[in-house]
This record gives sequence, C-alpha cells and structure tokens, in this order.
Amino acid sequence: MKKTFTAIALSLASLAASAAPTYVYDFTFDGTTTTTNATAAGNQLQNGQSVGMTLRAAGNDFFRANATWGVWAPILMGENATRIGDLTFTFWLDGIAVGSGSYSAQAHTYVHLANSAPLAMGTAFDVFSWEFTLVSSDSASNTMNSVFNTSNPTLGTTVYERGQAVPEPSSLLLLAAAVGGLWARRRVAKA
Repeated sequence: MKKTFTAIALSLASLAASAAPTYVYDFTFDGTTTTTNATAAGNQLQNGQSVGMTLRAAGNDFFRANATWGVWAPILMGENATRIGDLTFTFWLDGIAVGSGSYSAQAHTYVHLANSAPLAMGTAFDVFSWEFTLVSSDSASNTMNSVFNTSNPTLGTTVYERGQAVPEPSSLLLLAAAVGGLWARRRVAKA
C-alpha cells in the first residue's frame, strides 16, 4: 500500500512537470543489490535534454540521512567538459514529500554531473527522485556512462534500514489533533 501511494504521488508530480525527461531511470535498492529498468551507458545528452532518476527502497524499507550535507545525484559522463545544468530533487516517505530543492545554472566539469541534495540529518525517506537538465556544454558529445554508483547508490550519506519508518513526533501530534477534533465534533453533534 505504501508503494502505491508513493507511485501515485510521483505520477502526480510528473504530470505537473512541463516536459518528460529525455532519459528515465528507475532503481530499487534492497540494501545489497540495485535493480534498474535501463542502463545509461552510451546515451547522448544534448542541450535542453534531461535525465530523470528515481531511487526506491525495496518493500517497506527506507533510507535515513546520516550526514548533514546531503545525498549525491551523480551522472558519470564519458568525456571531460564544462557543462551547465539545472537540478531538481525530492525525497519522499510513504508518498509525502519530506524534502526537496533545486539548483539552477550549476557548472560541472570533468566527467561527472553531480550535486548534493541537502536533507536534515536523521530524515527518513523511501524514494529519492531527481531530474537534471543540460543547459549548455562545451563538448559536442555528452555521453553518459552511468547514472550513479549502483553498488552504493547513496555514497555513504544515508543508512539503509529494514522495516517501516517510525513517524516523526510532529506527524503523531498532527494525527492526535485530528482524532481529538473528530471526537469533539462527535460530542457536539450528540448534544
């Protein structure tokens, strides 16, 4: 059920986007192995094109941020160049966004396009999605080698935890307030 809500939320978010990414990669990580729908190797990224990536925790598992600087979102390229691009990202837990952000006109050099996606230390998430759009490049060829390190997709900035994430205290307080409001409304209706 959790993954259904996540899929619905991601689908709605993608409908809000102005254009679908040129390349889309969907990864599932089970703490040891990463599975994917496609490989990035050999794909050419041209100015104005974008790459979308979703990293999901398997089953009811989740990730927890263990560093304050964030999670990396790298694309390994086949050749050195200076590239300018825009990056947007969102962290999800049970279909609810728990963090998001963007970078505009970021310069990247050498053979990678990378940025950190800041997330508060201790934040749990089960889906991390990002989209990178290449604005310009001083290379005629922008060949992707891979989207990220599939043996360690979060590069040590998170820990992988088995089982469902425990709701934050603020979420529990919100739930308690809603239940209390329903109880009070029922008492007034009976009176």
